[in-house]
Amino acid sequence: MWAKFEVELNFLTKLCGSVPSDPGMVKKWLDARKPANRPPDSKSITEVAEEVMDSQPEEIESSTLIFQRQESGLVVRLATIRAHLKDCARTLSRLWVGKIEKEASFAVKVLNCVYYDPRVYWLPIIGQDDKQMREPTGTLDKAVHAMTPRGMISALKTYEFVEGARLRVPLLVMTAKSGRLSISEDEAMPAKDPTAKDVTSPASGASTYKAMK
Repeated sequence: MWAKFEVELNFLTKLCGSVPSDPGMVKKWLDARKPANRPPDSKSITEVAEEVMDSQPEEIESSTLIFQRQESGLVVRLATIRAHLKDCARTLSRLWVGKIEKEASFAVKVLNCVYYDPRVYWLPIIGQDDKQMREPTGTLDKAVHAMTPRGMISALKTYEFVEGARLRVPLLVMTAKSGRLSISEDEAMPAKDPTAKDVTSPASGASTYKAMK
């Protein structure tokens, strides 16, 4: 029923942390991202907030957006990768792939047929030396702007970042009874090169994958 793949993400630019280090901001940050309906068997906001705080380093400036840590190494939650894949699938489906009449769209197929391994929770952030990164490369300041009911506001955010980062992502793709993948690589490729297996995004990174037995 499932075909196993390992997707390797190679980041061509800086990979930045996104978790607030300020305990007072964590619950607001989680509230802004929680779904309208809580999925069955999922953690409560309080439980997730405790997990976030437990995965942070002891000494860090409270205004910094950071990476989570496990066993002194930098990590990301595997579930966040699937959320990113869903966003990318919607964009590809709308602007690149198109839709065949009476067939599910590419985005719907990704949503319903691509899952992460439930046995894996944390993904280590690894460097070009194939070892898990222990510390960020540095921090950077970035101006951010947002429109509010009172007008435009601006702020300066500080991010932890790493360079040369890689992630190895285990994914499960649903198969039909015949063994055929419910979603194939050809659907996301341009017609001029339907056999290509590497997809590169200049803004973020390159991804390659291989089937796992």
